[in-house]
Amino acid sequence: MEKIGYTLNQHIGDGRRRFPEFTDKLSTLLVQMAFSAKILAREFGRSALVGKLGLTGGKNPTGDTQKILDVFSNEIIIEAFAKTGLVAAIVSEELDEVKFLTCQTDARYILCIDPLDGSSNTDINGGIGTIFGIYQRKSGDCPVPVEEFFRKGSDQVAAGYVMYGPGTVLVYTIGHGVHGFTLDHDLGEFLLSHENIRCPVRGVTCSANLAHFSQWPLTFKKFVESLTGRGPQQGTVLLAPICRCTGR
Repeated sequence: MEKIGYTLNQHIGDGRRRFPEFTDKLSTLLVQMAFSAKILAREFGRSALVGKLGLTGGKNPTGDTQKILDVFSNEIIIEAFAKTGLVAAIVSEELDEVKFLTCQTDARYILCIDPLDGSSNTDINGGIGTIFGIYQRKSGDCPVPVEEFFRKGSDQVAAGYVMYGPGTVLVYTIGHGVHGFTLDHDLGEFLLSHENIRCPVRGVTCSANLAHFSQWPLTFKKFVESLTGRGPQQGTVLLAPICRCTGR
């Protein structure tokens, strides 16, 4: 298949024909995620010009200081998915509680999302993103039972992220490969740019965030030191021997 100009919508349509679990409703949610990403990419790009940088004065449930863009991103996501009538509830990093949207029969999904990951980078024009996971409800009970929000990652029917930077890239999977699409701002379309993304069977480098090394369990510390022959105080730790990914 010729991949030049292959849009996200075309990719979703082909997936719908190939995989029975790729339902029309799930397709609608992924298209809506892409639509939200276009709005956010536009607003992030001009945020310094329209007064959207800076703090709100509040904190999110994890204790992080909220930025104006955190709140704005959350509102855009909620509005976009509420309009579909397909999402019963949204779990967001920016909300203290679950946001219940509707109990309509078609609302068979739960969206879990971090609308703006890395918002501390917004004031320095650094890398930021959106992370999302979609679950299908087990029952049609209303209100949505609390157990619906305590699910395994493998229960997700779709997941992905959007990276906003030199290019805006949306990556998604429904369990049949991982594919990335770059936003062509002139066309207003996400075009396939990274097909069937996979980690190498054995990587060159696997990095760990060592800011809290002193709080790691002793067994973890010894494991890292056994691989590298040094502790973090002696320099960057490279865990090349253990970087092994499945690509799923």
